[in-house]
Amino acid sequence: MLTYQCEPLKDCLDEVKALWLSHWQETEGYRAGLPFNPDYSRYLEYNDIGYYLLFTARDGKKMVGDIGMYVTVSMHTQTRIAQEDTLYLLPEARQGMNAWRFISFTEKYLVSVGVREINLTTKLANPKAAKLMQKMGYPITANVHTKIIEA
Repeated sequence: MLTYQCEPLKDCLDEVKALWLSHWQETEGYRAGLPFNPDYSRYLEYNDIGYYLLFTARDGKKMVGDIGMYVTVSMHTQTRIAQEDTLYLLPEARQGMNAWRFISFTEKYLVSVGVREINLTTKLANPKAAKLMQKMGYPITANVHTKIIEA
C-alpha cells in the first residue's frame, strides 16, 4: 500500500531527481536534442513561496512517484488554479488503483487550499494515462502542439 503526501521539496530533492530523470526518459522523447537540465534552485524557490507543490507517493520509505503542481491565481477568472508540471509513478508502482489514489489525494489537497481548476497533461506516448484522466472526470479540453527550434 502506497502512502501519499505533500512534502517540502528541500526535504526530498535528491530522491525526486531520479524520478524526474526517469519521467523525462520515458515521456519526453519529442524533445529530441534538448537536454534534461532542471533548474533545481528555481524549483526550491517556487516551493518556498507556495507556487510549486510536490506530492509524493511512497512504498515504505522509498519514493515511487511524484506529482508537481504550479498553483497560482488565474488571470482570466481570478480563481486559484493548479497546473501539473510532472505526474509520474515508477513502472512497478502502477498496478491496481495506485495512480487513481495518488491523483485523488492530490486533487483533494488542492481543493482544500482553495484550488478550483486543476489542469493535468498526458503525453501521446502514454494513452493509458489519458484514459485514466477521462475516467477521473478530466475531459480533454485542448491539444498542445510543440515545435522544437534547432539551435
